[in-house]
Amino acid sequence: MKNYNKYKDVNVWNDIETTNDLLNFGVVADTAAQLIRDSGNEPLSIGISGSWGSGKSSLVKMIGKSLNEGEQAEQKYLFLEFNAWLYQGFDDAKMALLQSVSEV
Repeated sequence: MKNYNKYKDVNVWNDIETTNDLLNFGVVADTAAQLIRDSGNEPLSIGISGSWGSGKSSLVKMIGKSLNEGEQAEQKYLFLEFNAWLYQGFDDAKMALLQSVSEV
């Protein structure tokens, strides 16, 4: 009986967000950054939806980079990243978020 390693040729990618535009999200990131700039002091919500590994976190990082770098970066924006998954199922998730905001 032969013993085969069926996982021999499997390539696995790390799920590490990046600001390198590997997924052609540059236009989307720049557009979202411009929407944020144009909103002034008005409240604004932007939703990013996608499956695991589709580039959501990378897009968020690219938006932050677009806001604070480049030709249109007239003012600096405070950019807070909060990983809610770390607090899933905990009662203190709201407190952790508020603490993160207060530290910025």
